[in-house]
Amino acid sequence: ILAQAGIAMHDAEVRTWTVKYDRVNNFVVRPQTYVRKVLGVTSWTAYLATLTPSAAPNHPEYPSGHSTQAGSEIEVLIQHFGNNFSFTDTTFVHYNGATGLAARHFNSFTELADEIGDSRVYGQIHYLKSCQDGQTLGRKVAQNVLSTLKFLKE
Repeated sequence: ILAQAGIAMHDAEVRTWTVKYDRVNNFVVRPQTYVRKVLGVTSWTAYLATLTPSAAPNHPEYPSGHSTQAGSEIEVLIQHFGNNFSFTDTTFVHYNGATGLAARHFNSFTELADEIGDSRVYGQIHYLKSCQDGQTLGRKVAQNVLSTLKFLKE
């Protein structure tokens, strides 16, 4: 499962960057750029940190890479465990020995992937469509990996 998920995630990352630099898709400006340059609110900053405080990331907005990777990972997990798999993520509860973020409970893998995409929208890094399409793209890549690569069972 780990090998399949890793292969799917890396293949999804390659596909993400192929789509980002496809001439049809790379004309979408990020929310931060739109607010500053089109609406003229030059002091506005996104909630999530970007590469520099005064500029959006220097690569195309569409599709969301986080969402594409999430889509690829959850598709592998769904194939093995089903989508109605409830779990709690405690990864950052005690981050670096300090109190970190609260534990996050999810009722399904899709719920986790949706939250990953939503965080990019709420953080004003991506548009909702970029996250939804990214997750769909990642899932398709994972389906291709799962139907193409065969692993030996022990």
